[in-house]
Order: sequence, then structure tokens, then C-alpha cells
Amino acid sequence: MRFVDHEPLFHAQGAELPFILLYIFEPSVMNHHDSDVRHWRFVYESLQDLNQRLKPFNKHIEIFHDEAMHVFEELTLNFNIQTVFSSQESGNLLTYERDINISEFLQSKHASEIVWSFRKKDEVKVEGKRILKKHVSRTNRKSK
Repeated sequence: MRFVDHEPLFHAQGAELPFILLYIFEPSVMNHHDSDVRHWRFVYESLQDLNQRLKPFNKHIEIFHDEAMHVFEELTLNFNIQTVFSSQESGNLLTYERDINISEFLQSKHASEIVWSFRKKDEVKVEGKRILKKHVSRTNRKSK
């Protein structure tokens, strides 16, 4: 989690619209079998640090503890959202399906109004195919 070279944040600032920064701690993700409390402690401490660094700019990261779908439902009721900027993280089936559901929600409820713009983290193109960086490095190690 960082501000430097954060493509979605760069695009949000360039859109010249008011925006909020948010992070969602999802109970279903936090309780998933591949989750670890040390990771979530690190994320929380990182968010606190980032919020301290944002104070001079009168910005802060809104932190939610709820399922992402519930958060987006509430946000769309309370704000005139035009674009959602995010990174697509490497995750598991649970987060993959969550992303599909949120995308469908944004399209069905606000089809012509909201654009979900995301950058796929840890992804590169090799010979026209999208693959994860970790697979590229594994391939390179095997060929050496």
C-alpha cells in the first residue's frame, strides 16, 4: 500500500472530480482459510501511517469493516459516483467472485453512469497473453 506509482490514485486525481479513498476489511475475506491475522494487522497499521501522511492534504482513507457489496450499495445511495478506480489484487476465488458481483452491480444499477476502472496488479503481457508476474519469474528460473 503506497501513494507513489499508484495508477488508480493517479487517474482519480487526473479526473478532476472530488474523490474519496477507501479500504474495505471484508469479514468473509478476513475469515477465509488462506487469511492470517498478521497480514490484517500490517494492513491496518499501514492505513494508519498513510492517513498520517495524508493529513497535510486534508485527505484520509475511509476504512470500512463490512462486505464490499454492502459498502458499494451504501456509497451509491449516498454519493453521485461517476467512476470507481481500483487495483485488481491477486486473490482467491472468493475475491474473484466478489469483483464479478460488484462489477455486475455497478453495471446493472448505474450502467451508463459508473465506470469501474481498474489496473491489474502483478500482471504483464507476454506474447499477447496476460499472465501473472510470479509465473513469469518461475518460467525464467526454470529456463536458466
